[in-house]
Amino acid sequence: DIREPLVCEGRVVGFVTPHETRWGHRLGPIFVLPEYRGRGLVLAVYLARPALLFCAFVSDKNPASRRLHEKAGFRNWRPGNGGWFMRREPLA
Repeated sequence: DIREPLVCEGRVVGFVTPHETRWGHRLGPIFVLPEYRGRGLVLAVYLARPALLFCAFVSDKNPASRRLHEKAGFRNWRPGNGGWFMRREPLA
C-alpha cells in the first residue's frame, strides 16, 4: 500500500494508507503526530472523497477515532473483537 502524507503548516505530520477492500475503501493504517491530532486532517481526507464507500475498524479503546469517524459520516456496521467495523455510504 502507498501512504499519503498528511501535511500541516508545511510539515509532514502523519499519513493515511488508502486502499480498496471488498467491503469498501479504507484509509488505515492512519497516523498523526500527537501534537497535530484533533485538527481535522484525517477528516479532510475523508470529506475530499465523497463518492466512495468507506469502511474502518474502530477500537473501543480509541474514543478519538470513534469521534473522527462519526464526524466523517460513519455508522456502526458490524461488531468486531474489541470494537466496531464502521461504514460510510457515499455522500450525496
